[in-house]
Amino acid sequence: MSAVDIAVSEPAPAGKHVAPEAPTPSAVRTTLKWVYRIAVVLVTVAAIGITVIPFMIQRSGNKLVTITSGSMTPLYPVGSTIMMDPNIDKSGVQVGQVITFSTRSGLTVTHRVVERVQNKNLEGVWYQTKGDANNAPDADLTPASAVIGLSLGEIPWWQQLAVEGQTPKGRLVVFGTLFVLVAVGEGADLMRAMRRRDEEVEQS
Repeated sequence: MSAVDIAVSEPAPAGKHVAPEAPTPSAVRTTLKWVYRIAVVLVTVAAIGITVIPFMIQRSGNKLVTITSGSMTPLYPVGSTIMMDPNIDKSGVQVGQVITFSTRSGLTVTHRVVERVQNKNLEGVWYQTKGDANNAPDADLTPASAVIGLSLGEIPWWQQLAVEGQTPKGRLVVFGTLFVLVAVGEGADLMRAMRRRDEEVEQS
């Protein structure tokens, strides 16, 4: 009967911890490659998004309006962007709808219609408007001719990011990051090619 040797690992001494094995260089390189590829894909999608999404909104005929005051909170917080339909019957706006209009002083305001006004002293249709967060209606009535468009609601966050990406700062961040990533990838490919050439020279 043949003897079989059984290898038994000795336990680590009390009070001492066994250090985990360090990742191999090839494993680190593989991880970095995947991180790089994911980063390139994400930034490329962002670059396409900030170009295509605003273009599609423009092609739809709708307009974007940025809210700069808190008069319509909580519906439209300060800094939010709403989509507006300018292709409406300006005399057909109903009570409860939110419109964007120009004031006599030239300001662009987005408020809710609380009353339609028509009488012999006024020509055409006029609107009494009010901000949802304001205690009183607006001081002046708004003629239908001053209506710019009807609010369709706040745009979702991903469209908001695309709109912000259209600013000079947004374009610089997105396209600058993409340029850096491409440059890093090209540099890494060049270094690998030079290493392989040096190895071939050494082996010959």
